[in-house]
Amino acid sequence: CPDFFVPNNNNNQVVRIQCPRCQFPQCQQCSRKTCEQYVKWLLDNDPDDPEVQFLKYLNTAGMMCPNEQCKAVYEYKPGGCEHFTCTTCGTEFCRVCSALFYNPKKNKVCPRNNCTLKDTIHAHCSYNCFREIRDADANEFVELLAAHNINVVEELRQKPEGKNLKCPVEDCPNAPSAACNNRFCDRCYKAFLCLLIWRNKIEPWTLNTDGNLRQKLTNSSIAVPATATRENLIQLARQHLTKLLGEPKKIERQR
Repeated sequence: CPDFFVPNNNNNQVVRIQCPRCQFPQCQQCSRKTCEQYVKWLLDNDPDDPEVQFLKYLNTAGMMCPNEQCKAVYEYKPGGCEHFTCTTCGTEFCRVCSALFYNPKKNKVCPRNNCTLKDTIHAHCSYNCFREIRDADANEFVELLAAHNINVVEELRQKPEGKNLKCPVEDCPNAPSAACNNRFCDRCYKAFLCLLIWRNKIEPWTLNTDGNLRQKLTNSSIAVPATATRENLIQLARQHLTKLLGEPKKIERQR
């Protein structure tokens, strides 16, 4: 093809572009289809590959069994209990952060020496997991997301609206809430907001009360001055507790 064209953007990123005349696909950065970077990028981003597009969906709405010998993938839907049992291998884990649930009745005992919950069913979730931040007010979630340029209204538009005075989430009997334009009930709405915080890797410290921050710091053997202000507590959490935050596990393509 003898045609010449200028891409619509000038950021010189490794992205797929097409000649408007002959439709030949190529790498914007090097203009060679055999470019190694482009080939690697294409494996995870090819818009014409249904498997790639399905994986993109799973990485925004999926969860993976943490058992290394299993790694079964399930669709995540807001609402319901976060305690999930893998139907493939029986591993019990948190649907959001993948923390293992320990159940002494099933001989799955927590390995932590200082754990005071060994005789109960429990999990040690990441501090940015829904189970750790769910007590905050929904408006606090929205404000935190807005501070990180996440448009909650736009995210909600992509969700179905409740009908017949029932939350659209499967098996949820609650009435939809006007706070989220009837996309969820109040509880499922909070779960949805928490999931946005989790998937966007946003630090959750401002969602915690001063008492919760003190407790988390104390549990990690961090000295907290009696006169510490809220700002001091948040700063200490950022300095010492960030390592206890989790992040979404990327679901890889099987090659």
